[in-house]
Amino acid sequence: MPDSTGEHTVLTVTYVQFLGDWNRFSGVSAMLYHANKDSEVIAVRESPQGIFTTYWFMVPMGKEVWITYDGVPLANIPARCLRKAAGDDARCSG
Repeated sequence: MPDSTGEHTVLTVTYVQFLGDWNRFSGVSAMLYHANKDSEVIAVRESPQGIFTTYWFMVPMGKEVWITYDGVPLANIPARCLRKAAGDDARCSG
């Protein structure tokens, strides 16, 4: 039987950034990211009208984020977003 998930967010995404300490496991139609310590996820989604929104999450140590690919990328994040902002606010390093 699966453990209690607590708060959880599922959203379609354009792309996702994983900041912190993660292990990645790949499957046929999904990727699993395991948080080795409390780690941040930044998800960017694009609406059908082409408007981007950025979401920030803190995923507790030991929890897993699933990204599934069944026509559209879907992020299953075991947390409620901490904040969101209009536009693509994800940043590249450097």
